[in-house]
Amino acid sequence: MKTVMNIRTKLISFLLLTILTGCQKDDPEIEIPDFSHIRPRVTAKGSSNGTAVTKTVGTAGGEVLSADGRLRLSIPAGALQTNTSIGIQPLTNTAPLGIGQNYRLTPEGTVFTKPVTLTFSYDEAQLGTIIPDFLWVVTQNNDGTWAGGRKSTVNKNNKTVSVTTSHFSDWGVGRFMDIALKPSEATVRKGESVSLSLTGFKYDPDNEGDDFPPLGHIDSDLVGLNDAQQLLLSTEQFATFKVKNWTLNGTSSPVNNNKGKLEVSGKTATYTAPGEIPNPATVTVSVNLEAKDNIGQRHGYSILSNITVVGDYYVKFTVEGKHYFYTPDAAKAGEKMTEAHLLNGKTLVITGAKKYTNDGKGQFTLMVDIGGPGSYPLTPPNKLSFNTDSYHPSTNEGRYIHFYSVLERSHNTCVQKDIVYTDISINIIKAGLAENAVEIVEGKFSGQLYEFSNKVTEQCMSQAPSVNVSCEFRQKLIRV
Repeated sequence: MKTVMNIRTKLISFLLLTILTGCQKDDPEIEIPDFSHIRPRVTAKGSSNGTAVTKTVGTAGGEVLSADGRLRLSIPAGALQTNTSIGIQPLTNTAPLGIGQNYRLTPEGTVFTKPVTLTFSYDEAQLGTIIPDFLWVVTQNNDGTWAGGRKSTVNKNNKTVSVTTSHFSDWGVGRFMDIALKPSEATVRKGESVSLSLTGFKYDPDNEGDDFPPLGHIDSDLVGLNDAQQLLLSTEQFATFKVKNWTLNGTSSPVNNNKGKLEVSGKTATYTAPGEIPNPATVTVSVNLEAKDNIGQRHGYSILSNITVVGDYYVKFTVEGKHYFYTPDAAKAGEKMTEAHLLNGKTLVITGAKKYTNDGKGQFTLMVDIGGPGSYPLTPPNKLSFNTDSYHPSTNEGRYIHFYSVLERSHNTCVQKDIVYTDISINIIKAGLAENAVEIVEGKFSGQLYEFSNKVTEQCMSQAPSVNVSCEFRQKLIRV
């Protein structure tokens, strides 16, 4: 298979993505940078990840659909010279900024006399916050490098991304641009600040100030992806980008009101929480981008960051992306009670639950032996449990999630080896006297929790249902 695009490929024309705020001047002329030191992105080949489909297609052409229905291969009449068994094998996705599954088209290395069309389907669940306009089709070369289809076409009505090709290899869908606000969400105490920045791909790993890649036309329809998921970008979609404005809950910056203060400088901003917790406590900072495509049409995009203002003492527990907030007094709607105790001068116990109900949903317990600031693994007698508010369809009972010991498979039988608990470690940042002679405990943790089972010794860790959890807390410490 032909290896596409040397990083030194001649740029026929060149435009720079600029970050401007309120500037109406034309983009300044710039010199074309030297790309000779930028390394191609190389990954392992994807592994089989689903049912393969094969279909015989002859000189009259035809269509082949993947087993999951997400890839349609359209072969025109005359593209093949003889009857050929065409296969689509789903693969794990190893592409830079890949989305969903990849697919291996076989016979690998097949060359067509007429271009064939690959059409990938996507849905909102796959994209999340990804902007569909920034999708393209990617392919992996024999040497492990990746390339993106500059002439990929996105149809937002049909939710498809398509490209034409004359050869078979491994193909999938990815993003050619990864613009985001960092952090995308944050927790900040009242009166304190959080810094935000608009980020994207960089041309040059050595130039941290260049947050957006140039656009250019390159003498190949496929564009190589470079190292560290950075991208030599050349598309037919866009000519320019600029920052139009920043807003706080829809009000353009500069803002200073009961929702907080927003100060902006180009592609960065600082949000300062008000002296009192706003209602609702979560505010939204957005940066609004304006793009112009190569036929002169303008497009607008809003990138968001949700910031929650909390008081001096709180717990924020996140389970599979859903947030649970706990405060000592649980005064605000949707929040739950929490307390932190230190038993016998060494065992920290933090609990959280709804104030007036005992259904257990959202209830958690953390118990960990500490000796001051430091990192403490969840090994006996330390423990962590959380009762989610989701339900099993068959029993209508809540899922009770907690850690249990790692189990390993031996001779096709799950047996308990050493008692080694899930890899979560509790990072205690502060423990003891703080301002106004109040003892506080502050910390955080993240990792996997596994579903409780009375038959734990009969299961392997890889077979057990699990959830991603994270937590940050700042609590008054009550000695018992």
